[in-house]
Amino acid sequence: MPESGSKSGVYFRHKLRVAYHETDAMAVVHHSNHIKYFEEARVEYLRQKKMLWHDRPEGKIVFAVRALDVKYLKTARFDEELEVWTQGRLA
Repeated sequence: MPESGSKSGVYFRHKLRVAYHETDAMAVVHHSNHIKYFEEARVEYLRQKKMLWHDRPEGKIVFAVRALDVKYLKTARFDEELEVWTQGRLA
């Protein structure tokens, strides 16, 4: 969940379940997979807002990732359900 006092913008929550292939021998998610989760949430947000355009990537509005800030709070493990919060802002 976003922290209070965060920068202004629209928040979107996406739920997902950790797959076996995303974990190591201890059933812990490798840190690099979290970035994939963020991208999945970003695309789902665009899909729900009817802003996902496969046929015109050069349109009036371009959704580029300009920064990524990660704060790992605890270990994610195989088969856990995660909530991924994303924030969209105009540059």
